[in-house]
Amino acid sequence: MSQFNEELKSALLGSLPEEAILSEAEKQQIRDRIKAVKGKKPRKPRDLLPKTLTAIVAAGVLLVGGGLVGNELGLLFSGTGSRATTPDFPFYDGLNEGDSFKGWELTKKGPGSGNDIDNTSLMEARFKGKAILTGTLIYHGQDMGEKANKIFFLPDKEVFERLPVNLGSGDEFTFNQQDKEELAMVFGLAPNSMTDGVEIEVTGYTAYSRAEKNVADVLKLERVIIPEEPERTYSNRPVPLDEKGNLELPDTLKEAYTEFAKTHNESILHTLDSFSVFLFYFYAEQIRDYETQFALYNDDPEVTPVFTSEDEFIKVAQDPDMAASHEKMLKKVLDNPVKQVTFIGDDEAVVTISEEDGLGFRLVKNHKGIWKVGWLPIQ
Repeated sequence: MSQFNEELKSALLGSLPEEAILSEAEKQQIRDRIKAVKGKKPRKPRDLLPKTLTAIVAAGVLLVGGGLVGNELGLLFSGTGSRATTPDFPFYDGLNEGDSFKGWELTKKGPGSGNDIDNTSLMEARFKGKAILTGTLIYHGQDMGEKANKIFFLPDKEVFERLPVNLGSGDEFTFNQQDKEELAMVFGLAPNSMTDGVEIEVTGYTAYSRAEKNVADVLKLERVIIPEEPERTYSNRPVPLDEKGNLELPDTLKEAYTEFAKTHNESILHTLDSFSVFLFYFYAEQIRDYETQFALYNDDPEVTPVFTSEDEFIKVAQDPDMAASHEKMLKKVLDNPVKQVTFIGDDEAVVTISEEDGLGFRLVKNHKGIWKVGWLPIQ
């Protein structure tokens, strides 16, 4: 466990560099992504496993439960694309290059190049056309054999009528590497996660068939149609300070904090807004009340915590290097006493710690509608 704590500390410290300032290249990447989805939002993915927030935690959870949990939930689908070539399922017999099939033009038919596919006995048929498809995206993890680290699309049933699907095709399709990366970015997909109700537009379809083995057909992505972005609202809130510049909770909040610190009963937080919970967190940091600080984190059952116990959290928090990093973050909070709070929809808020450094603090509503601190909250 000591080695785990050291690795975990290293991972956390990596999210809080000495000055916690993004490089210009990183800032530009964020600007580019914001421009790409301006006025729209990625649909929130669902995890096949509870979402992991650090590489350290992910390694342990996925190696033990990745395939098991997905199969138990029925979410790691077994379908493929075109069936293996057999007498019962011939490969586009009677269709030649230039012919039309379901409104798609056949541009190539013959032995396949396959790219990263083992092209032994591989047949390939390429079509060009256009279709808007709806369905579910699944990003398989590293323990899924031939499907590992690939994104698959399970279309709604009526979608099959819009594609030049060969007789006997399976129920899912995949993408080339470039389209996979775009889908992952836009929809916020990570390995072992899925998102349904997506809508994509495709302009190419490549069907594969190989003797005695199924191969997933490939969709060529035209563009992603992203659902509308949730409403964003903004509010400026002051951080209450005493004459020495330390955080000082108003009387009503101080009473609520004292009661919560004694009981850790989250019903006490039910009437508090996100900014009050933000103040609680950094007040706890100021007085080194790590037990209460730990109790402020989101404890929804489907969320995988970075720390599995209060003792583990306290041990890392008291480490000299970690304590020094947290002290610097607290100083940034106190040195910029007016904070902008960005509300994203109804269940997420980001408090700007330092606009100059591009630092924010994320809070979320749990399943009971109570504002809690998101794991690894520094954005």
